Amino acid sequence: MKYIVRILGKNKTLSGTCFFTSFLLTLMLVLIFLVFLLINCRFNMVKSRVHVYIIFHENTPLEKINNVCMRIKRKEWIKSLHLISSKQALNIVEKNMGVKLPGHLSNPLPYSAGIFVKPRFLKEKKISSIKNELLQYSSVKDVLLPSRLIMSYEHSYKHFLFFSLLFLCGFIVVEIAIFLLTGRLFYLDLREDVLTLKLLGCSSEKIKMLLMTGAFLLSFAGIVLAGFASIGVFVFIRDFIHNLLDNSDFLSICGFSLIAVLLNIFVSFLCILFAVRNEEL
Repeated sequence: MKYIVRILGKNKTLSGTCFFTSFLLTLMLVLIFLVFLLINCRFNMVKSRVHVYIIFHENTPLEKINNVCMRIKRKEWIKSLHLISSKQALNIVEKNMGVKLPGHLSNPLPYSAGIFVKPRFLKEKKISSIKNELLQYSSVKDVLLPSRLIMSYEHSYKHFLFFSLLFLCGFIVVEIAIFLLTGRLFYLDLREDVLTLKLLGCSSEKIKMLLMTGAFLLSFAGIVLAGFASIGVFVFIRDFIHNLLDNSDFLSICGFSLIAVLLNIFVSFLCILFAVRNEEL
């Protein structure tokens, strides 16, 4: 092993190639995870702006309406709820339409409530079940859903997930090819030193083990450094993207970084094993 360390110390280009290849591939994989997570958070932000309106029956006592609103606020899917009085509803209509209700006419608008649903529940099937749940209250006359908008978001999100999965699979395939090529080049660059080791009496199995250990340790160091570097990048850009990500999202980023590091350690080990193990000494 000391001989391999001495060889790698002399061949700085070879050592640097193994190290920086692993470092850059891991850092790129983590940053890809970050970009996809940011896009996913953006989807959730846009979806969280979708309004669901509850229309109450006319002449329903305010006490009963408040009671229904309190019960709705305890639901798992609710993000926020604000009650809209008849007068507020009339002001909104007059402002948006640019007309004013004549003074001799009474306000025809009933009480209503605007609801923001949590993004993960904004799916066609779940939102339909939420509507049916709300209609079970006797004081609720109707529930207005932006069905087309929700379907559009759901359709776009499915396309995004498919593209993300396809892109990640493609990147991992390219990554495997690069790791295999790096392992192959590692062996070819040390071919003369391998012959020297054979002349010194080392068996083929021992030489292969030494080569794999040397290449893997360089790759491992690059991958671990990329993991720490990615966390540093997240901390640096956190102030710029705090509107998109909350604390749970940053925990997800750290989790994805750990997955990327472990995945690349496993992939690099298998690729180096395959690239060196199949060589004839």
